[in-house]
Amino acid sequence: MLKYLMSILAVLMLWQPIALADRDDGDRFRSNLTRINLTGIWIGDDGGRYYLRQVDLSIYWYGEQKLSNPMWANVFHGKLDGDEIKGRWADVPKGQMGNAGKLRLKIKANGNILVATKKTGGFGGSQWTREGYRPPTVRTPDKRVRAQQRVREDCVSFNPRTAKVARINGRYKIVDGQQWVFDFGDKKNEARRALSIVHHYGINQSCYVGRPNPSFEYLLVSGSAPRGGIAKEDCISFNPEIVQVKKVNGSWKIVDGNHWMFDFGNKMNEARTAFGVIRQHGFSRSCFVGRPNASLQYMRR
Repeated sequence: MLKYLMSILAVLMLWQPIALADRDDGDRFRSNLTRINLTGIWIGDDGGRYYLRQVDLSIYWYGEQKLSNPMWANVFHGKLDGDEIKGRWADVPKGQMGNAGKLRLKIKANGNILVATKKTGGFGGSQWTREGYRPPTVRTPDKRVRAQQRVREDCVSFNPRTAKVARINGRYKIVDGQQWVFDFGDKKNEARRALSIVHHYGINQSCYVGRPNPSFEYLLVSGSAPRGGIAKEDCISFNPEIVQVKKVNGSWKIVDGNHWMFDFGNKMNEARTAFGVIRQHGFSRSCFVGRPNASLQYMRR
């Protein structure tokens, strides 16, 4: 009998730490759930809308560029790991893309902002904001500074879904219906490459500073900068926080340190407007199709 009781006691002593360990894991589990709940509608910086559901530590979403005939649509499944989400995404047939890859997201602003810290497969978005969330306003000492940061933009919209390459009067162009958007001359391959870039980012606006004969052109996705990247993209990186407008040898330029990026000749106001555009959209890369003498130049984040 004594041996029997001793055996039971030994089992209980062994079981107790295991039970306590399980309880600790459960406490951490419940604490994590109590601390954060990501379920809701989120708006991506890629112009998309994401419908996210959290079930315990699992995160699921469905995202799409727009409700009807989207350029892309994708699903995601990941796991919460502290203040990160790690998982996999894949495009689905509602859109026109067929990519897939991995995503790692950082949770910020008390669970109201998600930021991609790692992404593969050509995923375009980099930041998601919970619908309805308004970040705290940072007061600017001088109201005139805020007014200077808002740039009135001159953009022409087109539909990337219906855009195509066409040869018109011996010249290759990207057209949308009866409207031609970009002209590539005799450079057929560059026209096709440019069209693939338009499709990849979902670019639907061509914007100008100074018309006619614009001194600066850029592309947008529903009012926002293109984000992410595409294979074999030819880009030069720069820091939008240090670029400035300078007069160099009698010509107004936007410069990054000792390197000039854009030349505006004697058009000081257009140089300043373009500078405002760069800061407003946070452009950090100047990209080209065909160099030297690029047939298309665009900017992205």
